[in-house]
Amino acid sequence: MLVLNDGAVLNDNLLNSSYIGTDQRADLGDVDRIEVVRGPGSLLYGAGAMSGVINIVPRAKDEPSSVYGGMGTYDNSIFHGRAGFHYNFSPKVGAWASISGTRSDGTSLEVEPRDTTLGSKVIADQVDFQRGWGTQGRFWAGPLTVQWYYNQRRNHVPIGPYGTIFNDARTFLSDERFLGEVRFEPQLTSSLQLMLRAHVNHYNYDAEYIYAPPPDAPYVDSFNGTWLGGEARLVWTPVRDLRLTAGGEVQGHLDASIYGSYLDEPYVNEDRPYSIISPYVVGEWGAASWLRLSAGARLNVYPSPNPGDPFQGDEPPVFRAAVIVKPTKTTIIKLMGGNSFRAPSIYEQYFNDGGASYFIATDPTRNFGLKAEEIFTGELEVSQRFSEDWVALGSGWVSQISNIVNSITVDPVTGEAVGADSDSITQRYVNSTDPVLVAGVDVELRREWRQGWMFSAYYGYQRAQYQPGDTADEALKLNPRLVNAPEHLASIRGVVPVVPELASIGARVSLEAPRRIELGNDGVTRPAVIADLTLSGNVRKFGLGYVLGVYNLIDQRYDYPITQSYFGRLSRQNGRTVLFNLNIQYP
Repeated sequence: MLVLNDGAVLNDNLLNSSYIGTDQRADLGDVDRIEVVRGPGSLLYGAGAMSGVINIVPRAKDEPSSVYGGMGTYDNSIFHGRAGFHYNFSPKVGAWASISGTRSDGTSLEVEPRDTTLGSKVIADQVDFQRGWGTQGRFWAGPLTVQWYYNQRRNHVPIGPYGTIFNDARTFLSDERFLGEVRFEPQLTSSLQLMLRAHVNHYNYDAEYIYAPPPDAPYVDSFNGTWLGGEARLVWTPVRDLRLTAGGEVQGHLDASIYGSYLDEPYVNEDRPYSIISPYVVGEWGAASWLRLSAGARLNVYPSPNPGDPFQGDEPPVFRAAVIVKPTKTTIIKLMGGNSFRAPSIYEQYFNDGGASYFIATDPTRNFGLKAEEIFTGELEVSQRFSEDWVALGSGWVSQISNIVNSITVDPVTGEAVGADSDSITQRYVNSTDPVLVAGVDVELRREWRQGWMFSAYYGYQRAQYQPGDTADEALKLNPRLVNAPEHLASIRGVVPVVPELASIGARVSLEAPRRIELGNDGVTRPAVIADLTLSGNVRKFGLGYVLGVYNLIDQRYDYPITQSYFGRLSRQNGRTVLFNLNIQYP
């Protein structure tokens, strides 16, 4: 999943991680809306947009001048706060900026050990102990926009990741992400628009892992990435219903380093800078009042002059196309298809901890290199509008995914795969030779937001499984279902105004369907029905806005599967929790 901040990629250049919690921002008060684009998204955004794109759009430019602040709590333990300003120097010149923070001393969590000899349940304390802060802002003057984003969070992890001591809060992870961007988007003529952007990025990850003595000293990891980029895009509208876009992006990853040490002796010390060149073209044509066509393609070139560079050649070209038919005024039919890819990360290719993780490029002659993951998706969607407010939607889709990156157990010296009877704990990453097929259907009945009212009822079914070949593991042939992929997705949600503007009730009921826990057996998680209830409103006279909510109202206990490198088999999700947010703005 690719996460964007107003169109700029937030995923880092070392792990390819997409941050979706307080490691991404401490507070959502400066977010105007969140856009979700399903399916492959590499046409415009490059590597990483395998299954979709989430674009976090910050507050708009056209708001009145004001100072504002907010505070709140959620998950019964996490406090967050924010303060900022918005100032309009003139109708076309303005700025806004904010600073926010979050803190929590954590909670106690019941964990089911992976090793059953340790008992059925044990308690970890100070789970999600965290401290974080961030800042974001924007200045604009006509077609010129300058914006920045920064966030850092330190999170203590006592639940035993990577074999560390369970319930020892000294194990911590720290993430830091910075993005600075300048955009210039002039309207050159009535039919030509230019978009130029330049950006600078930095990512830092620090961690200390506490293992059993002797000696009682941490393993230390420090990852750093710094990269620059530029993009130019020209949009030409020669006639009313034809829109042509041509552009290109260049990125230079100046620093892509991973370092790890124990007792000041490094076990990994790699810096693997790389660059990307990506031209693309997109065309949209309203061929008739009832027919619209769209298509585009993008190349992704990773110049690789040296054999030791991280990417040994060009990654797959990507495309996306759509046919949109409107047979009646109230019916829309969309046929869409495309592909996307994720290049193997620096971490997957080069990390080595001297024992439990194997550096796949230790001996290049062994050809342990990784290929890019790739997905092809096709989707048919039909929407039917009833009256002005109601819409019924239905879609069916299918995806094929190849070269999925998994980990296997290997000999710590040779890096070759070993059998289940081996006592080796050393892992390395490999591409799966078994492709994955995912097919599903979605249906939704929705009342659009009008006068404070909203309603949606949704159900989706998906079947996600490997397509095992003749050499596949027998267990995979017997049960090819993917891990952590629920087959059923369902929710009902709505908002009803009690007192116009002053108070509205929001409710949501969601199905948490069973998920397969691991490939070695057929075990699945327990299903649950999760109900949330909120009361929200505004008191405009005093510039106040509030939200009061109870999440997981009936206190359902459910779990998510987690990777085998953790102490527990499952990650217990929150029971009943309280949410409260209060915002104030002046004038």
